[in-house]
Amino acid sequence: MSVIVLLLLPLLAAAVCWLPAHRRLAPGATIAASFSVLVLTWRIARGVAGGKPVVVFSQWIAVDALSALILLLVALVGATAALFSLGYFEETIEPRKRRLYYANYNLFIFSMLAIPVFVEPTLVWILVELTTVCSALLVSFENTAAALEAAWKYVVLSLMGAAIALFGFLMLFAAMRAGGGGAYTWQGLVAVAPRMPSILLLAAFLLILVGLGTKVGLVPLHTWLPDAHSQAPTPVCALLSGVE
Repeated sequence: MSVIVLLLLPLLAAAVCWLPAHRRLAPGATIAASFSVLVLTWRIARGVAGGKPVVVFSQWIAVDALSALILLLVALVGATAALFSLGYFEETIEPRKRRLYYANYNLFIFSMLAIPVFVEPTLVWILVELTTVCSALLVSFENTAAALEAAWKYVVLSLMGAAIALFGFLMLFAAMRAGGGGAYTWQGLVAVAPRMPSILLLAAFLLILVGLGTKVGLVPLHTWLPDAHSQAPTPVCALLSGVE
């Protein structure tokens, strides 16, 4: 249940940010949600550290040691960036634009938290692309010509990489079927990996590496990265650098 609450908190904060209420409501809800997420991830990580994964829905949502570590990193950077945003945007933008920033911020945090807890590769691919949409809105937040150009460059290159990665995941699914089938989850892939055709596995690996490598900015697929990081607000740059 803690994992579900973990995912719901940033969504609830995003909804609160749209309320045209007191000017402190959006940053307050964001900071409260971010630090609550940090506490929850710490509790989940402590439980998983004992060697027993947390399974919420079989073949859908689970947390093991690796995903718990990623959750902690996302929660820590997300909480500190949310706290920094409070002073960064104190008097520089109008209330409506401030609410828009915090709503997109919380949606981005949700997408980043959801990636390590979902165990079905196709859903993970969808969530990775959700991070592209949310982070592009944050990169272009200043609404200057340079920021918009950086956001478009980031989106176009990331979507090109997404198409390549999708072919990789489809080929991985085909390799799994050729190896005898099973549940299309990370654990299912590990179990059937010794029986998969090596040529399909290699092709899937290369496609996924190139596709997701474009997203994370691996050299020489990083041409979007300097523009996006230089134009994004400082807290967003921290998120892009630290957890995306």
